[in-house]
Amino acid sequence: MGFRCLATIVLSLSLFVPAIASSVAVHDPSVVLVYKDASGNSYPENDAGKTRAKYYYLFGTMLGGAYSTDLINWTAFTPKFALNGVESTDYLSIFKDEATYAGHTGSSSDVQGNLWAPDIIYNKSMKKWCLYFSLSGDDWKSSIILLTSDRIEGPYTKVGAVVYGGMDAATSGSAANADYRKVTGSASVDTRYYFNWVTKKFGTGWDGGYGVSAIDPNVFYDQSGVLWLLYGSWSGGLFMLKLDASTGLRDYAYTYGTAPVWAGD
Repeated sequence: MGFRCLATIVLSLSLFVPAIASSVAVHDPSVVLVYKDASGNSYPENDAGKTRAKYYYLFGTMLGGAYSTDLINWTAFTPKFALNGVESTDYLSIFKDEATYAGHTGSSSDVQGNLWAPDIIYNKSMKKWCLYFSLSGDDWKSSIILLTSDRIEGPYTKVGAVVYGGMDAATSGSAANADYRKVTGSASVDTRYYFNWVTKKFGTGWDGGYGVSAIDPNVFYDQSGVLWLLYGSWSGGLFMLKLDASTGLRDYAYTYGTAPVWAGD
């Protein structure tokens, strides 16, 4: 068989064999559509001349990430972070207050391993990419943290925590308890958060029977353009907070009342 004939057969077969896509493993992914110009600047929409290239970006647990131009072939990337204006991988320092509250004080790898299920959105008022990460800890001592960047891949700078879980008498003096007091005006956490879903009784510490774990954020604009945070898990269910679109953080002026939706019975 001549070379030309063999090449013809191989070419013919290739027309019927599907190409294998380039895949990247990203756990708990949040996907966002991004348009990038020739200088690498990133936007939530194309320009009038349609000159920007379209990308899809995934952000996931433990800083996993990937991007694609066709939703089939993916390239891995790790979002960049900044500390005091300098690019850094010192996650222990970047997330210091929230990591200390969650009990992660040993290493940056420990913090990275507990950064879960982020959500990425472009804030129209701030004109920044807003990355919401949950930092999980034992006994529901978790928080959802906002970081912002001008570019989709970063570097992202921490703005602050949006909401905490796990507050009780044992965490007195923590940033989480201070935030609870700011919201409720009370220095002591209400015992309704201490309901144990196994024993069906109220205890002395935060419990997943009613108190939510502050993880798995989902941030979205409603039909009126109001920004909301939906979060939570199997422990206590799902909760929603109104955000201040100008800061990306919680809107403390918005009140929800104090009567529990579920009293534990």
